[in-house]
Amino acid sequence: MIDTRGQIIEKNDPNNPSNLLLILGDGAPEHINNLLSTLKKFPNIHKNIHYVQRISNRRWDLGLKNGSTILLPKKNYALALEKLSKLETKEIILSKKVSIDMRIPKKIIFKTLD
Repeated sequence: MIDTRGQIIEKNDPNNPSNLLLILGDGAPEHINNLLSTLKKFPNIHKNIHYVQRISNRRWDLGLKNGSTILLPKKNYALALEKLSKLETKEIILSKKVSIDMRIPKKIIFKTLD
C-alpha cells in the first residue's frame, strides 16, 4: 500500500480492505498520484476500478470490478479517459465484460471477454 505521496504504508486496517485500490507494477508508487488525480475527473470510470497496473514503467492498465480491462496509452492518457468517459455516458460500455485498448491514437479497440 502507498500513501498520497507514493510512500509505502506498512500497516493496513484489516477490518476495511474493500475500500482499497490495488496498485501494481514497477514504478507505480512514483506515478500513481498523477493517474489518481486524472481519474477523479471521470467518476463514471473511477467508481468501476478495482486495480491499476503500471506496465513496463511507461503506461497504465485499469482493471475493473467486473473483470474488464482498459489499456491506456503511454502519452495523453487523460485525453483517452475523457473519450472513454463520454462514450460511457452515451453507451454504458463499462457494464459489459470487455477489453478496451486505447493505446493507438484515434482508435479504441473493444474485445468481448465472455
